[in-house]
Amino acid sequence: MIRVAEASDIEVVEALRYAALSASAPSVYSPREVIELLDGLDVAELRAMVTDRQLFVVAETDGLIVGSAGWRGTHLRHVYIAPDSQRAGLGTRLVTRAESDFRNRTSAAEIHVASVIYARGFYEKLGYELATTRERTGSEPFWMKKRFDVAR
Repeated sequence: MIRVAEASDIEVVEALRYAALSASAPSVYSPREVIELLDGLDVAELRAMVTDRQLFVVAETDGLIVGSAGWRGTHLRHVYIAPDSQRAGLGTRLVTRAESDFRNRTSAAEIHVASVIYARGFYEKLGYELATTRERTGSEPFWMKKRFDVAR
């Protein structure tokens, strides 16, 4: 089930983020960069997204939250899938839902995402492309965008 996130879900989404990054980031980032990623959560932003109903997608399996996605401003944000629930299409469904809500509420022609290294291929499969060609360093994300008027 995919539903709008509630204030009581924030701690669960924080834990989900930690679990997802802890499981995947060490395979492509240095220990220092993993710590930077783990420490980079803006909880105030997460709360604001819940208040504005922008973290409106939280997927549940048997009552447990196993994924989240939302948007803030012009960016797809907080896309996390529990490590044991990855590769089952849940991320695609969550991102599709977040994009649909974003388009319905903003009428914007494109959406952006700051992607970690290991998620870049996932976003490319969903129609995102690199938005910058400048050299990235350390745990700096790949800046990507998706135009909605372009057919995949």
